Amino acid sequence: MKFNKTLVIIVVCFAAFVLSIYSFNFGIGLSNKLETWAWLGDYLAGTVGVFITFISFLALLKTISLQSQELSETRKEITRTRIAHESSTQYSRLNALLALRANYMEIMSIQFKNAKAWQTDESGKYVPKLDGFIEACENRIIEAETKLNEVNKEIEHYHEKIMKEGM
Repeated sequence: MKFNKTLVIIVVCFAAFVLSIYSFNFGIGLSNKLETWAWLGDYLAGTVGVFITFISFLALLKTISLQSQELSETRKEITRTRIAHESSTQYSRLNALLALRANYMEIMSIQFKNAKAWQTDESGKYVPKLDGFIEACENRIIEAETKLNEVNKEIEHYHEKIMKEGM
């Protein structure tokens, strides 16, 4: 905005300077002759018009420079936003894996409790039973443990990835 005000002041001062030179050389006063006004118009177009064109060209260059700077800043901001989004996605994935791990650990804990409860009587003594329930619990525990190991590997992978990115 300051640049625009400065340009207007410069143009007005230059126009006043040109008019003062004209009036100094040709006198002050309003003429009734059309030809005198035509000469004044030609004089102003040849002096002030060229100057205004030059100032307009400078203003255009300044505008291009400002747009270039803004574009550069916009690109940087888009890059920062993309990195933040990727980081957020990585953290969300890590949190989901941690929740999944907790779920599998809970499944394993429940299956251990079920197997233990099934193999004890009311007094808490161990009573071996061969009806397949214990084997089913063991299979569920093995299944959950396998999935838990897979989740732990993914957690390690994402943790390493996040640490490498320095987030």
